[in-house]
Amino acid sequence: MATTNPTSSKSSLLLNASITFKLSRANYRAWKCQVTTLLSGIQVMGHIDGTISSQSPTIIQDGSSTPNPQYTNWFTIDQLIINLLLSAMTEANNLSFASYDTARSLWVAIEAQYANTSRSHVMSIKNQLQCCTKGDKSITDYLFSVKSLADELAVIDKSLSDDDVTLYVLNGLGAEYRDIAASIRTREHPFTFEELHSHLLAHDDYIRREEAQINVQVPTTNFAQHQRNSKQAGLLPLPSDGRGHVSSKPSQNMHPSLLTDRVIIHARLVALIPVVIDLHHDASTAPSSVILPNIAPNFCNATTHQL
Repeated sequence: MATTNPTSSKSSLLLNASITFKLSRANYRAWKCQVTTLLSGIQVMGHIDGTISSQSPTIIQDGSSTPNPQYTNWFTIDQLIINLLLSAMTEANNLSFASYDTARSLWVAIEAQYANTSRSHVMSIKNQLQCCTKGDKSITDYLFSVKSLADELAVIDKSLSDDDVTLYVLNGLGAEYRDIAASIRTREHPFTFEELHSHLLAHDDYIRREEAQINVQVPTTNFAQHQRNSKQAGLLPLPSDGRGHVSSKPSQNMHPSLLTDRVIIHARLVALIPVVIDLHHDASTAPSSVILPNIAPNFCNATTHQL
C-alpha cells in the first residue's frame, strides 16, 4: 500500500495556497481569515501576532557587537510576509501601508484601519437578513439569497444556527406559506437548510397546482352562469328533443359528435346576441326583446340541420 509523503503534501499545499481577493472595507474579515490560515499553515503566524520577537542585525556578546545568527532567517521570512500582505491589497492601499518595515507593525496598522469598519458591515448584513422578503422571486432564489447573506456573515463574524436561518427565511414569506411556516416552527428538531429548501419547494409546487386548477374552473363557471342567465331572460331557446318538445336534457340517442357540435353552436350564438340586437334595433322599430327570440331559434335550428 502506497504511503503519502508528508513533506511532499505540504509542499503541494504551499504551492497552491493563495489569497484570492484584494483587501477592502467590505471583505476585511474574509481577507483576514485567508491571511491568518495561510500564515498558520506555513508556521510563521508569530511574525504578525507578536509571538516571534523582531531581531536586530547585531547582538552584544562578551562586551562586543557581533552579527546576530537569527537575524537573516527572521528578516527573510518577515519581508516575504510583508510582500504577501501588500500583494493582497489594491494599489491605493499599497501606498498607504508602504512605510511599515516589519510584518507586525504592518498588521497592527491594517487592523486599526479596518476592524471598526468591518463591524458596520456585519450590522449591514444582519439588517439585510431581517428585511429580506420573497417578493416575486422563486422559492429557490429566495432561499439562496438568504443563505448567501448567512454564509457571508459566517465568514466575517460568526455562523448562524439552523434555527436562525430558518427564522429569517420564514419571516420573509408571504401569507400563502402561513400553514407550512406554522408546521416548521412547531417541529421539535431544527431544519437543516437542505430540509427547509425541500419542504418549501414541495409547498410551492402545491400552490402552483391549486392556482392552475382555479384558472381552469373560472372560465367554465362563468360560461355556465351566462347560459343560465340568458335562459332566464328568454334570450336563448331550450334544446329540443327533435320531436317539437323542449327538453332540459340532451337526447340519449344523440350521437356524441352531434352533441359536441350543438354545444359549440350554442356558445357561438351567445357571443352573437349583442350583434343581432344592434342590427335589428337599427332595422326595425319593434323592440329587440321581441325580435331576438324569433331569430335565435331559427338560427339554432338552421345551423343544427347543417350538421
